[in-house]
This record gives sequence, structure tokens and C-alpha cells, in this order.
Amino acid sequence: MDIDILLALQDFRNGAGAFLAGFLSKMTWLGELNTALVLMALIYWCVSRDFGAYLLMGWSGNRLVNGLHRIRSTNQTYIMSCSCMNRLRRNMQ
Repeated sequence: MDIDILLALQDFRNGAGAFLAGFLSKMTWLGELNTALVLMALIYWCVSRDFGAYLLMGWSGNRLVNGLHRIRSTNQTYIMSCSCMNRLRRNMQ
């Protein structure tokens, strides 16, 4: 990335940091596990059973796919590092 772009982003963050800090902390709170589950449960019981179940299934599917992706990425990194180490060992002998 060009250093000018990074400096512009840093200046924006420093200038708007106080304004965005409250908003972003509320977004972080909404993204927590317990908060999401409570909101989905309230929607399920108070608004619509179908929509609450839809949200829960979508959220659960997202967590499942994300977890599998993390496992796959970690294993690929491990496999790649092992193959690199094997190549280094062969070259050193």
C-alpha cells in the first residue's frame, strides 16, 4: 500500500476517533456471543418464530463455516511450514 494512503487513514482515525469510539464500542457489544443469542431469543419469542429460527440457523451456520475455515487455514499453514522445513533439511544435508 502506498504510504500516503496509510497516512491519510491514520489521520482520519485520529481525527474522528472520539466520534466513532462510542459507536464502534456499541457495535462490538452487539457482536458478542451472549448479546447475539439474547437478541435472537427475544426475536424468536416476541416477534416471529420463523424469523428467529432463520436468524439462529444463519448465525449458527456462519459460526460453523468460519470455524471450519480457520481449521483449514491453520492446517494449510502448518502443512506448508512442514514442507518448507523438509526442503530446508534436505538442502542442508
